[in-house]
Amino acid sequence: MLQLRDISKRFSVGSNRETVALDHLDFVLGLGEFVVMVGENGSGKSTLFRVVTGEVHADSGRVFFGATDASRMPPHKRARYVTHIHQSRESGLPLSLTVEEVMRLAYESRGFANARPRSVWQGAAERLERFRYGLSRVLKEQIWNLSGGEHQLVSLAVASVFADGQPKGSHVLLLDEHVSQLDPVAHDVVMEATDRLIRDGELSTIMATHNCELAVRYGDRQIVLSRGRVARDLGGDARIRSAEGLKECVSIAGLRGKLD
Repeated sequence: MLQLRDISKRFSVGSNRETVALDHLDFVLGLGEFVVMVGENGSGKSTLFRVVTGEVHADSGRVFFGATDASRMPPHKRARYVTHIHQSRESGLPLSLTVEEVMRLAYESRGFANARPRSVWQGAAERLERFRYGLSRVLKEQIWNLSGGEHQLVSLAVASVFADGQPKGSHVLLLDEHVSQLDPVAHDVVMEATDRLIRDGELSTIMATHNCELAVRYGDRQIVLSRGRVARDLGGDARIRSAEGLKECVSIAGLRGKLD
């Protein structure tokens, strides 16, 4: 579903602070596949996501959603193919809008611009309830007033709207440390809702995380990123099953990257 071909990105080029964020990276995400991406700080995970969404333009390489070359496509047009959920609410949903307004915008983007307000409200309420019983009570709340867990659950509900009406697996979900700032209870609630959305909706997903416990518990495939390259690609029987084993793999990949 998603293909990154020979992607490179450098920052502060020509200065003594020049950084290689992505280094001729190749990556393919299959239809309906759930990939967990791990790596040390600075390995390139967030830059990779921003290249996919169009927030950052790669210096070289191409981005494909299926057969569509999106390399020169602006972010607002890529939104039909990809949803990016951040770790921080400051980078997520518009803080000044209410949950109802955000959900309405999502529905309108999917072609329901002429739907009656009552039907949109009811559809939004029913959708929120699927993610957590009682969540529809926040419909009139402004986004800034939500708890961290509520914010991420609403973000998942918005992603489910974008994925509706598209062929299974054709919408890409990017999760950038999306549970890292939550308290333990909200963390578990949001991760269970995330896994359910991915499985039931057959979304093609990449979840970036530093939490190796999550990386061995969830997903079909593990990617270890180091210095902007795919250091290990672990699917099927090759998946690492213990958090300690995965931590060691990440550390070794980071050490090798520094020695290259």
